[in-house]
Amino acid sequence: MIETLDTLSGLVTVKTGFSFRALEKALNKKGYTSGYFSAPANEVTVQEALEKNLPNRDEKRYGSLWHLCTAVAVLTAQEGVRYETKRSPASAAGPLFKNIFIGSHGQWGRIVEATLKVFPR
Repeated sequence: MIETLDTLSGLVTVKTGFSFRALEKALNKKGYTSGYFSAPANEVTVQEALEKNLPNRDEKRYGSLWHLCTAVAVLTAQEGVRYETKRSPASAAGPLFKNIFIGSHGQWGRIVEATLKVFPR
């Protein structure tokens, strides 16, 4: 589930097939929270939440998925090619490539890995 946890920069890289509830439990054991609590239920997978851009109940405190997700890895629908966006700080160099995939309902490809912000509990 958790690929890497960078406590210095407050980022976690995860496979997207797991539920946010499972991710939250794993992060809580390490003293962190993802800050994402989906509006319908926390049983949605990371992939579903990102591809459908589901709202966050604690958006005022932690931000929306657009803000919580810093990078994605995507398998394209037609060729099966893997694209990865860069994990970088905010930039003024134009639109963010990850925003093409967040909320696209998988039209441009399936999000298979995501880097999310984490917060101390």
